[in-house]
Amino acid sequence: MRNVVFAAAAIAVLFAAANVRAGDGWSFTLEPEHERMKADTGNFWSDSLAAIVAYRQGDNKYDFKVEADKDHDATAASSSKVEIRYRRYFDKLAGIEPSLRVSVGDVISTGSDFSYYTIQPKLAYEVGSWEPYVSVRYRNAFDSGSHPYQTRTFYLGAAYDAGQGWEIEPSVFHKNGVETSNGVKLEITKSF
Repeated sequence: MRNVVFAAAAIAVLFAAANVRAGDGWSFTLEPEHERMKADTGNFWSDSLAAIVAYRQGDNKYDFKVEADKDHDATAASSSKVEIRYRRYFDKLAGIEPSLRVSVGDVISTGSDFSYYTIQPKLAYEVGSWEPYVSVRYRNAFDSGSHPYQTRTFYLGAAYDAGQGWEIEPSVFHKNGVETSNGVKLEITKSF
């Protein structure tokens, strides 16, 4: 599956680079995340940091995400993820802009590499420089029998256009399923 993910990334980047037009562009995002995990063995903190390179072309956004995370429990487990994502924006209705993101990715950790997918609808509403939103992400492993990874994550946040291509997007989230947690995420994006 890993070869499929990397082939999809290469095709998406080549397609985006070949179809540049006015108003389209690249962006780079840093995404720190801090969450309180609830587990049978006790609660603990988990932190992650992701780097995302994206290209938006009209109503389509293609991106590549690399993430590293670290649990702060007795196991001190760490893992990495690579993810290819596509978001489709739809026409606004009464000022609300719906969008849908789908992705495929790989979890890379000691002795347990596997592939997964996500589906994430989002509703946003632009108010001046702010864009509050709600979103829910469904995630599961392709081989969920061997790798339980099914979660639903509910997000509530707001993107702020800070000017000169900068956007700050704080959010809070609640995740349930095989993992349960509450956390905060901050996306810091620079568009080019």
